[in-house]
Amino acid sequence: MIASTEVKVAITGAKDFMKGLRKCALGRQWGYIDKTNKVVVPIKYKQLEEFFEGYAAVSTESGWGFISRTGKLLTPLKYGEVRRFKSGLAAVMLNEKWGLLIIPEQKLSHLNMNEEVSNFAEGIAAIGIDDKYGFINTVGKLITPIKYSVPYTLHFNNFFPSFREGLMLIQEGNKYGFIDKECREVIPLKYNHPTHFKMV
Repeated sequence: MIASTEVKVAITGAKDFMKGLRKCALGRQWGYIDKTNKVVVPIKYKQLEEFFEGYAAVSTESGWGFISRTGKLLTPLKYGEVRRFKSGLAAVMLNEKWGLLIIPEQKLSHLNMNEEVSNFAEGIAAIGIDDKYGFINTVGKLITPIKYSVPYTLHFNNFFPSFREGLMLIQEGNKYGFIDKECREVIPLKYNHPTHFKMV
């Protein structure tokens, strides 16, 4: 067991514990400690993400996988990329193909998607190819055409579909509109700037 004096708490911008755990570093390896400085997640990972719905993505030289809050490794460390665990599943890439992973059953489905996939939220995820994107649901079904323009602020590894009052801003070319949580275009893609529409 690593003594508490050997554990250097990582400066991540937020020093507070999140649900009793906090990231820590020893050299270039990462883990989690609890409020007593006890190592809960072994300090051995190259990269370590925050917990979402009880699971966190971790990586070593072998690849990415997922752990539980007790530090138990739940999947093989074999994925090239992973997204955060939300809505009961996570998008993962294996052998340059994207699929949907259900944990802890380790059920991997739809491992034939060439398009990059974002994080899930509200039961949907963005899926993109070249400079266009659309949306899929939690069973991997495409529920919109892949036609929306990718704004310069959209990075799939950090993107979560986000709704405000049940609507989400979308863009096609130079025109803006809104979709609802069923991904229906309820505000037509005809506005020149997103501020031209104001929700009241």
